[in-house]
Amino acid sequence: MKGLFLTVFSLWLGFSGIAQTLSSPSINYDFDFLRLERGASSWKLNGRNYTFSIDQAEKQKGVRALKISGYVSGLLNSDVISFDCKISQLIPLPKTALKGVFTIDTKMQNVDLSWIKIYGLDYNEQVIRKDSINLIYSEIWKNHRAIFNLKGIHSIYIEVGVSSSIAHFKEHRENTDFSLSRLSLIIDGKDIYSLATPVKSVSDQQLVDIKQNTQLDNHDAQSYAAINDLKTHRFVALGETVPGSVSSQESAYNLMKEMIQHQNCRLVLLDYPLSSTLQWNQYVHGDLKTKYQEFLSPLVYGSKSPTLFESFLEWVKQYNQLSDQKVTIAGFDTQGVIYYNYLADYLISLNKSSLFFDSLLLKVCKQQFKEAFRFASNHDSLNNYLKPAEANLFLSALKNLTRAYLNEGKPEIDKSFLRFNNIKEIITSQLKKDEKAVIFADFSSVNKLNVNPSAIFSHSIGYWLNREYGNEFYSIAILLGNGLYTYANTVEITAINELDQPLSGSLEDLCMKSNQSVFYKSLSSDLYNRIGYMYWVDRSMTMSQFERCNYKKRMDAIIFIRNSKGFDIPQDWPKNDKGFYDFNAALMQKDFERHYNKKFYHPTRRYRVYFK
Repeated sequence: MKGLFLTVFSLWLGFSGIAQTLSSPSINYDFDFLRLERGASSWKLNGRNYTFSIDQAEKQKGVRALKISGYVSGLLNSDVISFDCKISQLIPLPKTALKGVFTIDTKMQNVDLSWIKIYGLDYNEQVIRKDSINLIYSEIWKNHRAIFNLKGIHSIYIEVGVSSSIAHFKEHRENTDFSLSRLSLIIDGKDIYSLATPVKSVSDQQLVDIKQNTQLDNHDAQSYAAINDLKTHRFVALGETVPGSVSSQESAYNLMKEMIQHQNCRLVLLDYPLSSTLQWNQYVHGDLKTKYQEFLSPLVYGSKSPTLFESFLEWVKQYNQLSDQKVTIAGFDTQGVIYYNYLADYLISLNKSSLFFDSLLLKVCKQQFKEAFRFASNHDSLNNYLKPAEANLFLSALKNLTRAYLNEGKPEIDKSFLRFNNIKEIITSQLKKDEKAVIFADFSSVNKLNVNPSAIFSHSIGYWLNREYGNEFYSIAILLGNGLYTYANTVEITAINELDQPLSGSLEDLCMKSNQSVFYKSLSSDLYNRIGYMYWVDRSMTMSQFERCNYKKRMDAIIFIRNSKGFDIPQDWPKNDKGFYDFNAALMQKDFERHYNKKFYHPTRRYRVYFK
């Protein structure tokens, strides 16, 4: 067998044979599933239509186990729902090793397929060996043991996964479960917990290198004119390592202003669904009179300061009023069906009462996206009401919603590749060859390798952009030292939180030791080689801010900010998931009634809107 020469032994074990708990948590490797419940583990869970918890039935027997169950929210089309989930981790080896042994206990109910994958990577995070096995279906605990060759391997990727087909999950979704327990990783006869991971300290040479930088001032956008690299690249991506930092956003908006004023940047691409940004673009072109609060609600779950963003939109609007070369703002994120309400609200805000617009709005609100796209594409009236660039953005948003509707509930497709295609389509329709664009998202999206070091096969948007545009594409990470950030996700919005201190030997730690406040630094190949393995700051949404990875080839430059600030959430904004959708419905209802003088119906199934 090629690859890791994987050998698997499956041993029947009864319940009494597994009444031993997992090993104690490890700082570096942490096989303790309990930490997943707090969102603080370095293990990653990814999938579709699942939920997870500690297996309470097994806990009463003294067994610590993670239980992954099929889950349907009731808001999706239950006829097209499948179930899949995988738990994975990329583990750098602490020393040169020859042989590894991985063991795990599993049991399952009503699943079609389950597997273990173990891949070996070299220093540059390239997969050089790989293998996988399918697990034998068993409704009682079964032990699986994999032996693999580690010669020449720098780190290993371990994945345990499970899935069920649409037909099977539809029949058994109330009783679809997969439980895991007793993970063990032995390296050359020693438990991974007993092997220390050396931590590098910052060297004098690294300090000399990092201090040779370009000083910036977040209170002075003109200071960003000193970044000469902006002149030589057409597409510049800015990646927040910790969303929710006002300081990161100030830096990003300052760089955008510099590119717009002096670098012929005519397109700002933001990590929001295109439908939700159409009104922002209306506003900066002077075509929307609505107050900010009535179209900024998408910011709530993007961890963006509304005050800062309002100020940036106002600046772009004023620039467009004085310049013949207009700036377009557009979103590139993939769209769930729920975002149709933004598209409907955009049509309503145009205030174009006609048979064409009424018919188009009705199709959108009934979620007949495919029909709406054909109707709008083949009708001359669209170009009579919208400028060509605006019409192209609208049709792209309709196309995205059509794709989301057709894929609703189906197995996850490559989201990064879809987002890359959205960016490429918008660039093609909105830019001339000599014009530039700036992309603002999280660092996991716009770095040049993968969405995070553990997701070795999940290429980032930056990976695809780098393949498409080569040297025209330039990726900048915005790193933070210490301070505050505002935490938000699709469940809750919380108060300001404090950042963890950078880990010793990390790039953030190196920047902190420079004792400089804000600076830009291009990372040359020579400097990359001296940095070696460092830590990056993972997205704050995971509540696990630091994750070890190799910076090499991941980005071109950094902007470092020593002290981060969070932001306060407006009192009238929603504070949870239900409030968010009710908030949007109320805004949409007001626009609808103002335009049509009719009642707008928003039933309990809050993702659906009907005319009556």
